[in-house]
Parts: sequence; C-alpha cells; structure tokens
Amino acid sequence: MERENKGFFVYNDYIKSAYKALSEEQFKDFATAMVLYGTVGSYPPINPIAEVFLIQVMPFIDKYDRKYTKAKKGGANGGRPPKVTKNEIKKVIQNHGISSVSELSAYFNCCERTITRHITGEEIAQCSQNPRYI
Repeated sequence: MERENKGFFVYNDYIKSAYKALSEEQFKDFATAMVLYGTVGSYPPINPIAEVFLIQVMPFIDKYDRKYTKAKKGGANGGRPPKVTKNEIKKVIQNHGISSVSELSAYFNCCERTITRHITGEEIAQCSQNPRYI
C-alpha cells in the first residue's frame, strides 16, 4: 500500500518523548518504523515497547495522509472558484453605475484587493464610459 504523499507530519513532542523514554535500539526501531509507515503504509515487526510509541503516532500520520489526498483532489478540480469574475465586475459597473473599487467591494461583499486582482482603475473608468467595453 504505497502512499501518494511524499512525506508526512509528526509533532516534535512525540519524537522527543520517544527519544527520552526508549533505549537507543528501541528508538531506532521506532524511527525506522515511523518513516516506513508514513511513506509506504506498513512497517516490519519491531520491539513491542517501540511499537507502543508508533501506535500513538499512527493516527496523526493517517490524518495528514487523508488531508493531503483531499487537497490533491481539490486542486485537480481547479481549486476554489473565484468570488468575483472580471465580467461580473464589468456588468455591475455598467448596470449600476458603480465607479470605485470601494463601492464594488461593498457590492460584492469582498475586500478591495479581490476587485483589484481582476480589474484595474483604468478598466473601471473605460467600462463606465463605454457600454461596449465588456
């Protein structure tokens, strides 16, 4: 069961507590098994005490893997759609006579930066003066 992600996330506290509690050989078993579980999805038989620490970390590795897989699927679909498109902004400028970024942001209920990402001040002026600019 090869995992899709190229890495995994583990809190530093788990590593520190395992390092303090386990012997050097047990910690090596724990670290090796953790890396294998995080990248491959399985691990070889290890010292039972080291396995106790690994079992505590496994849910966090699995959670990160699920989060990564979900994010990858979302990105493949194009990600989050924009709140506002350039054409929507231009139509509002012409139909409602709005000619400032702050009024547009209030109309669309978004920040001014969202508006300025899609349309410049010059385009707002051209659009409000020329109805065919769309």
